[in-house]
This record gives sequence, C-alpha cells and structure tokens, in this order.
Amino acid sequence: MRLLSAHFVIPADGRVIKNGIVHLSDKGEVLKVEAPEKIKEQAKLEFYNGVIVPGFVNVHCHLELSHLWKKISKGRGMVNFIESLQANRNASHEIVEKAIENANNQMIQEGIVLVGDISNSDLSFSIKKRSKIKYHTFVEVFSSDPKQANKVFQRAQVIQNILDDMKLEGNIVPHSPYSVSDNLFTLIKKNIKENQVYCIHNQESKAESDFFLKGEGDFIPFFKKQGIDPGLKESGHSSPIGIMKYLPKKENIIFVHNTYSTREDIQQIRNITENCYWCLCPGSNLYIEKKLPNMDVFTDVLHNVCIGTDSLASNEKLSVLQEMYILQKNLNLKLDSLVEMATINGAKALIKDSRYGSIEEGKKPGVNLIENIDFTNFSLTEKSTVKRLD
Repeated sequence: MRLLSAHFVIPADGRVIKNGIVHLSDKGEVLKVEAPEKIKEQAKLEFYNGVIVPGFVNVHCHLELSHLWKKISKGRGMVNFIESLQANRNASHEIVEKAIENANNQMIQEGIVLVGDISNSDLSFSIKKRSKIKYHTFVEVFSSDPKQANKVFQRAQVIQNILDDMKLEGNIVPHSPYSVSDNLFTLIKKNIKENQVYCIHNQESKAESDFFLKGEGDFIPFFKKQGIDPGLKESGHSSPIGIMKYLPKKENIIFVHNTYSTREDIQQIRNITENCYWCLCPGSNLYIEKKLPNMDVFTDVLHNVCIGTDSLASNEKLSVLQEMYILQKNLNLKLDSLVEMATINGAKALIKDSRYGSIEEGKKPGVNLIENIDFTNFSLTEKSTVKRLD
C-alpha cells in the first residue's frame, strides 16, 4: 500500500483537500482519501510539492494523424486545413505506426489514462491493444457525396469488425454535419445501439456556420472543387440542429470543438437529447481558426464540459495539462473546475466513470501530480508540469 500526499488533493468529487492523503493499494485501487486537519509524519507517507489529481482523460484525439506534426500551417482556417490534410496524409504504414506509438507514449508521459480516439483505419489498433492507456475508438465515417454512402459505411463496418475481433471498444460515428450526407447519416442511425458513446465534430469553424446558416462561405467552392453536391442547403439554423434527427436521444453524444456554438445552440441540443457533452480542444482551435469558444455559453452545463487534445496535425503536443493552461489563460477558469473538465467529466462522457475520472474508493483512476503551481492564486503557470504517481 502507498500513502500519497501533497499540498492539495483535488479528487474531482467537488472537494479541494489541503494536505489530503490518498491511500492506494499495490494494484492502484483507491482505498480511501483522508482529509486530516494537519499533516503528520508517518511510515510510507510520500509527500509531494504540488497538487494531486486523477489521471487525465483525453476525450478527443486522432492518433492516425500523428505523422503530420508540424506539416500543416497554422491559422489558415478549416477549409485550408482539410485541403492540407488531404495533400499530406498519405505515408507508409511504418511511418504512420511509428508516429502513433510515439504519440501514445507522449500521452502516457502526460498523465493521460483514458482516450476517445478517432480512427479511419485499423493502423492504431495493435498499439492500443498493448497500451497502458484505455482507449475507446470512434470509427469515423465521412462523405458528402450521397452516392458513396453505402460504400463508405461498409468500409467502416469492416474496420469495426477488426476492432471487435481484437476485443477493443468502439463504434461507428459521423465526422461532422457538413461532411456526412443525409444518406450516410441514415445508415449510421440504423446502427445505433444502446449504451454506446457517440461523437461528432461540431461548429468548429466559421465556414461551417456560414454553410448552414446562410448557404454560403468557404465550403461552397470546396465542395465544387471536389465535384460533390453534398445535398445540403441553407437551413437557416445552426449545423447541429439540422442533424439531431439522426443522432440518438438517450445515448451519450459528445459534441467536439463548439468554437462557434451559442447559448441557444446548447439549449436546443439539450431539449432534443438527454445525455450531451461538450468537448473543448482549445489548442487545436487556436491552431486552425485562431479562435476559442465562448465559455459563457457553457455556464449551465459546466459539469458536462470535457477536454480533448485533437491531433498532432493541429496541435503542438498531446497534453491535457497544456489544454487546461490555455483555457485558464484565455477564459479565466478555476483550477478545480479545470481538473473536473480534464478528468471526471470526460470519464462520464465516455461511460468509464466507474473506474476513471475521480480519486474515490474502489476506483483505479491513475494518480497525477501537477507541479509548479501558483499557490497564491491557486492556478497553473506556464511552467506547470504533470508527473504520474501511479
């Protein structure tokens, strides 16, 4: 058994415990969390300078794009990003798999224990199978061409079968409102199963908002250049509202990015579906669009807001702690709220909170130490780092 203590423990259960002590079994199970009035020297007590928190949850990642690190220019908007992605994505399996392994190892070093990862192939599966990280794989489909719907979905089913054969968790999901035809959405809807998690990129760019609200913007020439009639027309309402009829009503849905979401959008989605979560990827938002979400929009749903790193194609590193710092620096969020967004909220979104997300008796959430804290303001600093304690 180990006794882990620090200046503060944030178990992500609503408490901030000064000089808290985490009792951990040799197998990493939390036995209890102690809140002593005063810390005392005792056998086996390990005291650390910093804040102890649960293992981090990265709700949105694209391991398959890890080989594109620093290959796509920053700040040129979503359409340019997609075109650059298409131009640079192809590489040998050896290069892609090596980059995936390096990215997986980087996340382990960054204290990440649970990941929701987007896959368009099976290239990451063998690494996921042997990783210390628990993965939920979202087999992503996209095609704006209605005529390609059956072919695209059948290809995804092949990938899903490989995932199932390897006894890895995951399911088929749509990429985004603008990149999936009505025909393809219909096929996805027919295959919705109970107690699964769904995710979709949402309101990530100005181009997406213009496309749905006004029937104009950068996506119009993009689709014409591709020779595609997406079958989508000006709807007069925001992108998620138009496709909610294709998404499950009771299963968890994770809306990813939400850079251009409004309070009205959030409320309308909540009126339609029961279990919705909002994943913020601020590093990627700044990289692609040079814009962050308006946090005022999420005031009423803060306990359903979680954090993702997105991919190394649109970020400097896969670090939940770095995403927390960006949110704190730009949106003035408190440390305990940031920790909950980085842990228990994401674990709930991925339906893994029985084990992960909070330092509570009976769980095996992983234990991290955040070092170089500004204790005066109880906040992260530019020099804050994370160290795995378990």
